[in-house]
Amino acid sequence: MNAEMDFPADIQSFTFDLGVLDCNGELNGESYIDDCGNCVGGNTGSEPCVPLAPQIEITFGNDECNSLTSLEISVTQTANQPDMLTSLVTSDGGYFDISSLSLGQVVGSANMSAAAGEISFESQLIVESVLGSDQATLSSINMDDDSYLGSFTISNTESGISIFASPSYSDENNVTAGNTSNVIFNNIFVNPDVDSFNLYTSIDAEVGSSNYQTFTFDIECPCIDTIYVQDIVLCYGETYLFENNSYSGAGSYIDTLTSVNGCDSIINTNLSFYPESSSFSDVIACDSYEWNGETYTESGVYTYNTTNVNGCDSTATLNLTINNSSSSSSDAIACDSYEWNGETYTESGVYTYSTTNVNGCDSTATLNLTINNSSSSSSDAIACDSYEWNGETYTESGV
Repeated sequence: MNAEMDFPADIQSFTFDLGVLDCNGELNGESYIDDCGNCVGGNTGSEPCVPLAPQIEITFGNDECNSLTSLEISVTQTANQPDMLTSLVTSDGGYFDISSLSLGQVVGSANMSAAAGEISFESQLIVESVLGSDQATLSSINMDDDSYLGSFTISNTESGISIFASPSYSDENNVTAGNTSNVIFNNIFVNPDVDSFNLYTSIDAEVGSSNYQTFTFDIECPCIDTIYVQDIVLCYGETYLFENNSYSGAGSYIDTLTSVNGCDSIINTNLSFYPESSSFSDVIACDSYEWNGETYTESGVYTYNTTNVNGCDSTATLNLTINNSSSSSSDAIACDSYEWNGETYTESGVYTYSTTNVNGCDSTATLNLTINNSSSSSSDAIACDSYEWNGETYTESGV
């Protein structure tokens, strides 16, 4: 078939074995005759004589911040506007309490009147699926025959919420004779804690342009003073800083701040200090003493600074007494043998004896010993009457 064939103006389309030509001569195209008799949409580049201009009303059950509320969205179209295909509602505040939903739960209703009131639906919104705390799908179920009419996907986003509506029915034309839809979400939306926030609607027609609208809502946040108690423990000598105040003594301190919504926030700070950490020890040592990595050889008072288990300064004091080891040396000359410190020595030499002195320290005594041996001689003598020997006079025989 040749797409450039001429067709009578009153013929919108013609069915061929291979498909349908729209009023612009395109096979299975999307052009249509609007209420003014013009071939528009599709690849004509023309808009219908009656633009997409739905009237939208959005209301909340209450305007109190951080509270659950119902959300109602009503959309009305006058006759001859293009049929709506999909709609999206987003916000820059608030969120859906999705984590509280359960499968099969009824969370609202969706009612619609179309074809100038000749068609009407009353449906319930039933939770079909829940994806974590950020997304849920609600099915619109006809209350008369339990038929499926479409779905709403509700989500929590980084900035607020989104609601995406996708109907399942079609009236097999592109132009409405007038319709009204009303959707209510029952107490699953939570108001933000700001002075105001916005909702944005984006509606796409089956053919033609889209419609965008913005709605601003004021939020009331009644002041409820909040009290926060904190316990702070510091080291002695430290100072606690809070806002423009500094505290250096133990006690309870009250600071009052103003939140973004103008309410008081009372901070009660209980300030205390860890006990001071110190130690003192007396030590008596011989010659030297090692303490905290240092070796000390003289008596004195020494300190060592560190931190304790609380991270605070800790001072250890050492009162050290150093007693020195002692030694002595003596020379001795003896005949045959010499007794010294319980030992008998018969040979010359240098000998040592180790003990402790009066301070309990090592004491070493050294002996330089010389042993001289005794000598003897024997002689025979025969004398008459008497014999004088070594100053003595002997008158009798003998040894």
